[in-house]
Amino acid sequence: MLLKTRLYEYQSKAVDKLSKLKVGALYMEQGTGKTRTALEIIKNKMNKGKIEVVLWLCPCSVKNNLKEDIIKHTGELPTENNIIIRGIESLSSSDRLYLQLLELVKNYKVYLIIDESNLVKNKLAIRTERIIEISSFCKYKMILNGTPISKNEADLFAQWYILDWRILGYKSFYSFAANHLEYKKVRLPSGREITTDQIIRVLNVDYLTEKIAPYMYQIKKDEVLKELKPKEYHMRYFCLDDLQEEEYGLTKELFLFNVVDWRSETIFKLFSALQHITSGKRVLSAPEKRMRTEKIYTWENNPRIQCLRKTLDEIGNDKCIIFAKYKEEINDIALLLQSENKSYIEFTGKISQKKRQANREKFKNDTQFMLANKQCGAYGLNLQFCHNIIFYSNDFDLATRLQAEDRVHRIGQEKIVHIYDICCKYTIDVFIANCLINKENLLKSFKDEIDRWRTIEEEDMKKMYLNSGIINIGYSYADKKAIIENYVKENNIKHVIIFYPDKWQKIEYDAEFIEYSEIIMYRTFYPLLEKINNDYLLVFDECMRVKKRNDLTYNCAHHYCHQTSHKLVFEYFPIIDNLNDFMILLDFIDDGRYRNKSFDYKLLKDYPIGIKKRNIKLDKIYDATPTDKELLAYEKEKEKLFSNLGNKDPNTIPRNLHLFAGKKKKVTDDKYYVARTSRYKKKNVVTYKDIINSNECLVVDFPIRQMIFNDFVKKSNIQELTFIHSGFKVDDVYYNKYSEWIKMLEEFYVKADLYK
Repeated sequence: MLLKTRLYEYQSKAVDKLSKLKVGALYMEQGTGKTRTALEIIKNKMNKGKIEVVLWLCPCSVKNNLKEDIIKHTGELPTENNIIIRGIESLSSSDRLYLQLLELVKNYKVYLIIDESNLVKNKLAIRTERIIEISSFCKYKMILNGTPISKNEADLFAQWYILDWRILGYKSFYSFAANHLEYKKVRLPSGREITTDQIIRVLNVDYLTEKIAPYMYQIKKDEVLKELKPKEYHMRYFCLDDLQEEEYGLTKELFLFNVVDWRSETIFKLFSALQHITSGKRVLSAPEKRMRTEKIYTWENNPRIQCLRKTLDEIGNDKCIIFAKYKEEINDIALLLQSENKSYIEFTGKISQKKRQANREKFKNDTQFMLANKQCGAYGLNLQFCHNIIFYSNDFDLATRLQAEDRVHRIGQEKIVHIYDICCKYTIDVFIANCLINKENLLKSFKDEIDRWRTIEEEDMKKMYLNSGIINIGYSYADKKAIIENYVKENNIKHVIIFYPDKWQKIEYDAEFIEYSEIIMYRTFYPLLEKINNDYLLVFDECMRVKKRNDLTYNCAHHYCHQTSHKLVFEYFPIIDNLNDFMILLDFIDDGRYRNKSFDYKLLKDYPIGIKKRNIKLDKIYDATPTDKELLAYEKEKEKLFSNLGNKDPNTIPRNLHLFAGKKKKVTDDKYYVARTSRYKKKNVVTYKDIINSNECLVVDFPIRQMIFNDFVKKSNIQELTFIHSGFKVDDVYYNKYSEWIKMLEEFYVKADLYK
């Protein structure tokens, strides 16, 4: 074998040591040239007649790139007569390949090389067991990897067992674990103590280091590539919107409860569920079942995509690799790039090896972006011509993260490598990013984090319960559930009935649910009167549906309230459109005491009231200044309405003029709008009864009924609204009306704090 490229000094030192050994480990960080070093060792052994053929096992995604590297260094294509390249993963699924390789090692003097040996660190995996069997027939063996371990020292056992079990001195993992691994123990309520699979301490590390030191050579990038410029990490943050935040809280609580005995699989399931939500999806399945999700947003409305859009603006026209965890994320990113006329190629598992290599050449030549997942894009690619990487989402694998970063940070890179992480504030994203950047043990750190979460959640629960009251304003569904649970526990409640509006989201709680429309039915009213007693807690959720305090539904509900002293009232806003509406909520607690009374802030002292402020911002923009002709038409419409008024409702005047003004307004395709009717027939224009998953939207016209607007804000969680003003005076009527309502809310929140 002839080699055309020269060795660096540090590579020569590795060759000098390992060429003298039958087995060894070459730990060279990504980008330091371990393929070139391995080829030199192979050449030395071939020239001495110690080996006839090389069996080079590597990740499947690396095979073509490895062949190109060998051609680069030798000038010729590796053939089945000298270097046989096969995928490590294929050994798990292909019995035929396994048997073929067994025949090879039995009949020839084979040098076994396992590239990226972290893929065989689990001794119980099929691929590892088969490689161990193959290795038993090979006299000469070498493992290649960036670092000795990616999680903890337990990673060493299988890799070194493949080389020779006598190096570490253990024939089984159990004997290795008995001497070096300490597992966490948990005491069950019964008093029985069980051992989990969580490794809390590695013992006798000096012994392991001493044993492997004679057979390994380690090269660190920062020690040998002094001319290589450093990586620079940049965090780009975004926040969950209200809808995501509620989903996140509910899911975290549900999946945390399912974390059993600290088993890794239940922890990672929690991890994945929370990541799905920060990615813009909701989890539909129970913790114990296979995970199913659905999108919360269209791609352009996803907060994570919006954050990516801003990051792309920073990068400008430079080449960039974007790594994402989920296929749906890659699809969304592709749509974003298409919308901005940016060129890109994909590099994922669904694309054939041949197509991937073609895409890599396109990326090198005339394409700006590569969209990849780490399973395919992390190994074996030499992309020094690019110096930007964006991790749109991360996973738990530190080894593949480092591999992915070093596709560009390697020999030949002449610029500073910029690495961007898209990260959702105050969520699991931050924890993952910190662990990866600090090169920590993800699993151990996360288990510690869960302990911290549980402590915080318990404290938050107590704090929230202390801040809650009999009447609770503005709480999320997760908060409501927690308040009910605490009330039941504190008051020894045996039965819970939750009354809720028709077609409204139920509180996720194990209770009897009754719709408000059902309250007035004989089949419901009398049976409830007979059974409700002081063992019952009555929960009235979103009860403020009409303004009439003598409404039949309310009167029936008050009869139930007389049967028990245990009542909780939940409402999103404290008023419908004026302060007297709050008396409806007080009537549920004691209708006799407050009957016929008007609102006074002093009444807030009578019962504990919990409030989470829901602040709404309302602005206006002017669509266009009306022309003289349009102003004249407006005046004619107004005069016609006055002349035809007669005994009709005077509210028809602003209502009809509002419709007149609305017809003059224009909507575009690049923003979200809400309108009173569906007359526009566009996907980005919805009615008030639809839910918009957006932090803000433009208001074409306001609804006539205040309750419709209130429900819209509740369901959509929108906090910022901008009204499109036509320039006609009638728009001031509605804008001022809703502005006054928002001011009343703000005043209520402030004064309610004073009376707590």
